[in-house]
Amino acid sequence: YSFSGEYQEMVTLLKFTKHQQKALYGIVQAKDKAVAKFDKRNEKKLTRFREKLAKAKNDIARKAIQRQIDLVTANRQRLIDSYKRRGMNLFTPKQKAAWASHKLRQLMTAEFASIGLSSEQSAKVQAICDQAGKTAKTADVQSDKMLLSTVKRAVLTGVLNTEQRRRYAEAQRQKARTG
Repeated sequence: YSFSGEYQEMVTLLKFTKHQQKALYGIVQAKDKAVAKFDKRNEKKLTRFREKLAKAKNDIARKAIQRQIDLVTANRQRLIDSYKRRGMNLFTPKQKAAWASHKLRQLMTAEFASIGLSSEQSAKVQAICDQAGKTAKTADVQSDKMLLSTVKRAVLTGVLNTEQRRRYAEAQRQKARTG
């Protein structure tokens, strides 16, 4: 079976069995068909919205049209995510913990990349993520806002020094302003 992107990452990192690979292949094929159908069904609608957006006379009209585009895009992503969750349902408990830890490490690395963690701090972040991954209720850690908040708080209070916390807070304020 041939996979790409995150699905390949799952198969390789978690050492999927042949049975799991076969089941995942079926899920990916179904996802591809569903997304193609969704895209075909919404293609004309999105084209109309984009044409209207280009012709919009003011910010209020542009924002209203952009919300419509964003809604279609969000619905498409929800469809994709539903199939990703089906793939995650194939995980053994050990694989679920490994995937949750892996995704938490990716998310926290991205979250704190701008403040320059030392290798010692990176190792501490990894340990926090690995521990949190073992207790995660789901492998889809991005949807578990409580877990993400807990891990982020642990990094902020247990890993970062005062200067790094200040820089992180400033980066968050800047991000909030630019949106």
